Amino acid sequence: MIERPLTEGERALVARVFGAAVDPGPVRIRQQKYWMWQPAWVTMAPDGDLWFHPNGDNCCADFAATDIDREGHFIHEMTHVWQVQIGGNLLWRRLPWAPYRYLPLVPGKPFAAYGLEQQAEMVREAWMLARGLRLPGRPALADYAAIIPFFQP
Repeated sequence: MIERPLTEGERALVARVFGAAVDPGPVRIRQQKYWMWQPAWVTMAPDGDLWFHPNGDNCCADFAATDIDREGHFIHEMTHVWQVQIGGNLLWRRLPWAPYRYLPLVPGKPFAAYGLEQQAEMVREAWMLARGLRLPGRPALADYAAIIPFFQP
């Protein structure tokens, strides 16, 4: 596989997490590098498609029919798709040292005030909690739902 559209299961997963905030129609899963120095363990979504290194092990045939970790990875990357769909290409908006850590949540701090990777991690972790996973040291699901504008647990 070099490129494919989202499966029906993946589309349903996107709808459950993002509601109408993400249009899954144009999204492609690409098993090829976005740029020549992309490490094998890195997935990129700077243009609204998900780019998986061809020698990496992050890609799969259907992210809606896989383990919770890969599903969470897919949700993280689909958050970048949401970011592209509301604000354009991420390539120049994400610095190489963009932080993933966002804790503690700051009361009153809007979702938009968090960085690109922080937002993606927040959505991934909220989804994991909604699926029943325990994430010690993380806020409650209700705290995520209060800050993520599209998230419906």
